[in-house]
Amino acid sequence: MKYLALLLGGALAFTACSKDDSEVKEEKKDNSVNVDNSRPGDKNSSKPVAPKKKVLDLISKIETYSGPRQEPIKTEIFSYDSQKRLVGISSTEPRYFTQPPMIGKGIYSKSEYVLQQEGHDSKQTITPEWKATLSLDGQGRAAKFVYESAIAAVPDRIRTPYVHLHDQFVYDKDGHLTSWFNHNRHWIVNIAWTNGNMSEIRLNDVKEHVNHLHMRSSYSTLPNKTLPDLNLYLIRSFLFEHCVRFWPDQFGLRSDYLVSKMTIYFNEEPLTPENITYKLDAKGRPIEVLNVGANNWTYKYVISYVNN
Repeated sequence: MKYLALLLGGALAFTACSKDDSEVKEEKKDNSVNVDNSRPGDKNSSKPVAPKKKVLDLISKIETYSGPRQEPIKTEIFSYDSQKRLVGISSTEPRYFTQPPMIGKGIYSKSEYVLQQEGHDSKQTITPEWKATLSLDGQGRAAKFVYESAIAAVPDRIRTPYVHLHDQFVYDKDGHLTSWFNHNRHWIVNIAWTNGNMSEIRLNDVKEHVNHLHMRSSYSTLPNKTLPDLNLYLIRSFLFEHCVRFWPDQFGLRSDYLVSKMTIYFNEEPLTPENITYKLDAKGRPIEVLNVGANNWTYKYVISYVNN
């Protein structure tokens, strides 16, 4: 995912898919299973049966570690209302910030979703506030997305307004998002879907009429039914900033299965793929995820659920 940050710098990137087979091995010690989904998709393999609609598994906490020493870089705690909508986020990033957790709150109406984080200052750093507003159409789908942030720098501590606008959302007959327009980057983003999963993402610069970047992914046979959406969390997508993972169904971006391999192409040349494996609990839910990329750099995610 480091490539996404370097190449896009906070813009849009996303995943894609071809189906993978999976190997499941039981572990006797902790009654969990390890799942190896790192093999590339077999074009001749049969299509998996799409999972039936199920109640989402609500994630209560995600701890992120990185590097050879697996240093802690982020912890997020989530809370939900009676309708299983995200209403609270508490986020700490020990590598970057020493002040109290950053707190985000979700507010919902029939036509609009709002997620807002209040910033705060300390003597050493400034944590910027941000606000994400998702306007819905008559079918409850994304119609317009606005992300507002106040970027601040030390030592002058002046906050500079920053606004991103995304609209012109287009959906297919199954409700999957297939394209939209990023006004700030002047990009049309196109998404292809195959077997219920995103098969390719392409960024098209309408000013320069070029397509330098696209992304493809392979998928496991593990159902994708968590909130936040683990696929979007693992991709560390800069799509609609980081809020998309909290509203995947409204954006039409939830794939049927969990991603197992991601490859970014720059000028049609593939970069080092990222391979993802999962460790499951006795209920079949991911409780540990490893994302291994270039030079074996590894991100590890440890996941807890509301109902353990």
